[in-house]
Amino acid sequence: MSHPFARLLRRFTRALFTLEPLPFDPPSCPRGRPSLLATLFAPEPLPMDLELPRRRARWLSWLFLPERVDRDPNRPPAD
Repeated sequence: MSHPFARLLRRFTRALFTLEPLPFDPPSCPRGRPSLLATLFAPEPLPMDLELPRRRARWLSWLFLPERVDRDPNRPPAD
């Protein structure tokens, strides 16, 4: 007695390989954008990368800046 999954797989493969091919080519859907290969091998050059946006974590940079040891925060600034 064979396993039920093996029987199912055998039936599926038998049904798959006994199908007749279609008598016509199915119509292809129009694509809204070109394929990857069409983009890579296009005659015009690829668009340049856009400029990156400004870093949003600049306000965190003060955490990593070294602070002078001799600076007294309570002393008024010198003229």
